[in-house]
Amino acid sequence: MIVPGKQRSKSNHYRRGRGRGFFIPKEITAYEEMIRNLAAKEMKRTKQNVFYNPVKMVVVFYLPDKRRRDLDNLFKTVSDALNKIVYHDDSQIRELHLYRDYDIINPRTEILVEMY
Repeated sequence: MIVPGKQRSKSNHYRRGRGRGFFIPKEITAYEEMIRNLAAKEMKRTKQNVFYNPVKMVVVFYLPDKRRRDLDNLFKTVSDALNKIVYHDDSQIRELHLYRDYDIINPRTEILVEMY
């Protein structure tokens, strides 16, 4: 699956004062919703059901610039978006490969999920 556009990261600076709850900006929730919609279409196209067994994933982030970003924060947005659509829960991920590359013209995220 290919998710077009600039990636959005769930990072800790979205905490509300004194650690009470989280505030997630609209741009991140919109990005997650786009991933969910693309994943649902891909699952329907390939006639797959939600995975309940362990899965392995390969995710490649093609970033629009060389600013420093944590891969784990970028991945958290993707893994949360795929819950209940591709796999039942992200705790099913048994093997994970994350890569970072750069594509200024065509930033995107490429996601492959397979049964383990």
